[in-house]
Amino acid sequence: SMEARLSLIAAEEAEQAKKRNSNRVNGYKDDINQCLSKLETYRHNCDEGIGYYDAFKLQEKNADFEANVTRLQLIGYWEEVREMLRQFDLPDSFEVEEDLVELGTRIRFLVEPIDIANFYRHDKMDAADLYWRDSQARPKYYKYPENWLPHMRRLVPENHPLWKKEWNLDSCFWARVENMCIEIKKKGFDSEKETVVKFEEEVEKWLTEGALSEPELKRPTFQKWWGMLPEEHKNSSCIRHRMVQQAQPANPTVP
Repeated sequence: SMEARLSLIAAEEAEQAKKRNSNRVNGYKDDINQCLSKLETYRHNCDEGIGYYDAFKLQEKNADFEANVTRLQLIGYWEEVREMLRQFDLPDSFEVEEDLVELGTRIRFLVEPIDIANFYRHDKMDAADLYWRDSQARPKYYKYPENWLPHMRRLVPENHPLWKKEWNLDSCFWARVENMCIEIKKKGFDSEKETVVKFEEEVEKWLTEGALSEPELKRPTFQKWWGMLPEEHKNSSCIRHRMVQQAQPANPTVP
């Protein structure tokens, strides 16, 4: 029938449009990889000093400003991809393409920490929820690659790049540190004790597994959080021995 033929034509046109969109996204890959390389270099340079998160949050150097420009470029690309996914404007196979899952995961682990730094630098929590995994404050474009990773890991061997140890870390790590600081300051340690203990156990696990490196413990924001904990708690903390090793008497002040 004419109706059936029209339906077939419409379906074919929709598939062709999805393929064109997929090609468009593939065309972004080089630009995205260039941006990611810039951020990786920036992170490496920051690691020599106060660390990626704190350097970006303080925004004291030209390199920090440039990293912010790169961050915004990446967000622009990835937000467009997210919108296409939301509208079902990409082929069904898109979410299981290994290189795209890897690209999305790289974006999540490189960009989300400095997105979080930007959020707390501007005290955006006054106007919104605190930043955490399921909050409104967290951009939705991180949720897609976050969901893709465990799915794809089941399909690839453990020596595949998708099994990088550092990708076992919570990409909201720094938001959790910031939120605990805010809550302890507001309500006192006892109200956050359970959260703190759980976090410390996770930190110890991530350190043991190699998802987190020990130098991160001496970063100003982490040291600020540790400094807010009562001595009695610190003495019994499962990460106490690590914090003693990483103690830094002279740290820049962080807001």
